[in-house]
Formats: sequence, structure tokens, C-alpha cells
Amino acid sequence: ENPSWQRRYLLGPGDVLDFSFYKRQDLLREKVTISPDGRISYLQAVGIKASGRTVGELRKEIELVLAEYHNDPKVIISPTKLASKKVTILGRVREPGVFPLDRPTTIIEAIAGAKGLQIGAVGGAALEIADLDYSFVVRSGKRLDVDLAKLYYEGDFSQNAHLQPNDYIYIASSLRNRFYVLGAVETPGQLRMPTRMTLTGAIALSGGFHKDAW
Repeated sequence: ENPSWQRRYLLGPGDVLDFSFYKRQDLLREKVTISPDGRISYLQAVGIKASGRTVGELRKEIELVLAEYHNDPKVIISPTKLASKKVTILGRVREPGVFPLDRPTTIIEAIAGAKGLQIGAVGGAALEIADLDYSFVVRSGKRLDVDLAKLYYEGDFSQNAHLQPNDYIYIASSLRNRFYVLGAVETPGQLRMPTRMTLTGAIALSGGFHKDAW
């Protein structure tokens, strides 16, 4: 089921609409953008407030204004680009930034839209450097009750919440964590800790056992 904000989509600045007039092809107006102040114009309906209204509510307001100039106006409004609703994804994804929320989108879909979790070289091996245990989603200034580690590592899709406008996803980095492998390995020393490191993985990153290892 679509999230509530999508079932009753409220227009906003940046949304692009097509306007047509019943049986008047000459009055077609395409790709009209809602201005930064939330207003839009069509024919004699100038500077009509669109922000915070549904398409149906905007159509009724425009028809009310046009009724002073046209006999029984019937206006058709078709959204062509929904760009006013956005989510922000920062941290260890390949392409962090602000993304339009133009359809029902889950956390996994949003991260996929940011080209997925970032991969880095640790000890010569390509590994995920995102720390999902410390990553989070914020909504209206509060952390959303979802566990990204369970979602990714355990396949718990009950954690795969639908996003809402202005949600903020932060993918933490594991690169600040460091550990040491000393003794009879090929390259002993300090290493950076990727997520979910195992003992055998740590030894492998250090070049494996030295011939004198016991």
C-alpha cells in the first residue's frame, strides 16, 4: 500500500504540470513549473497558490477563476514531474546527495538510487566501508525505529520502511575503526576495520600466515 503522503500528494515548488482545456487544443500549456513561492499560472488564472494543494484542489481553484472569462471551463491537470518532495542520503554511499521522492520508495530503493553502499580498499582488498550498525534514518528530527544492519545482513524486510518527504538517511563509516595484526603474518601492523570483520578475514588482509606461524 502506498504511504499516506503519496495517496494524497500535495504539490510544491518544482513540480511540473501540463494544463489542457476541454475541447480547446489551442489552450494546451505544457511543462508549467510551480514557482519557488508555490504559485502557478494558467491563462487568466494568474499566481494561483498550488503549494500544499492536491491536483484536484488546484484544478477547482483554477476553474473558479476561469469561470469569469470562459463558459463552464473544464481544466485537465497532468503532473509530468514531481520534484518538490525529496530525501537526503549522506555518508558512505557511492553518490550521496538529495534525491526526488516522486514515487513510493523504501530505504533499500533509496540507497540503490544513490548507487549503493560505498566500496573501499582495505589492505588491498575491496570491502564495504559502511557501518550499518551505526547508520540511521531521521524523520522530523527523530531517529526512525529501523535497524539497517538487520535489514541488510539478516534480510529483515520489516525494517525496510517507506520513506517520507524530507527523510534523512545517514550511512556511517567504519574507516575510523582500526585494529592490529601482529606476529607471524606477511604484513603485520595496523589495519582499518571494515564492517563485520572476522578473525580469518583480518589474517587474510595481513597477507596470510608467515611460514613460521604456529
